[in-house]
Amino acid sequence: MNLKGGALTAFNVFADGIKITDVTDVKLPDREAMTVTLNGTGIAGEVNMPLKGKFASAECGFTVGTPVQNAFLTRPGYINLAYKGNMQKIEPLTGIAVDVAVKIEARCIFKKKTGGNFKVGEGLGQEYTYEVVAWKEYNDNIMVFHVDKINNIYFELGTTGNVAEKINIGEL
Repeated sequence: MNLKGGALTAFNVFADGIKITDVTDVKLPDREAMTVTLNGTGIAGEVNMPLKGKFASAECGFTVGTPVQNAFLTRPGYINLAYKGNMQKIEPLTGIAVDVAVKIEARCIFKKKTGGNFKVGEGLGQEYTYEVVAWKEYNDNIMVFHVDKINNIYFELGTTGNVAEKINIGEL
């Protein structure tokens, strides 16, 4: 199905399967390649060369309007976050709006919680930030991306992205 455009119509955030209430904003992890600087003889300058299947530090998080019982959101060790949303897209032949599931699952480690703000007529706006060590992206319930930096897993659009590397180091 080739759907066009789209807008997020609703979303929820879960931490270890528990729904977090009053989430006002979400920050999803950026995909940024880890790079190595190439320079030397025969090169007319420096090149920050991206490494295939290796990813730089990534963060995700969310903002809540009212305080939550947060001991489980700030504890040491892994915290599994799931961002589940509904994207409404248009089927181009019929013009009918179609609801499509979008989901990001992230294994994270707590990094920071802001104190928020006291402003009359507004929520506190406390932000939770996490370091992402692994994440999966789903579109219409199909996994389209998976990286696990700790376990050297990289998968994109139905293909393991680091097969040759794993063969070369004797893992396959």
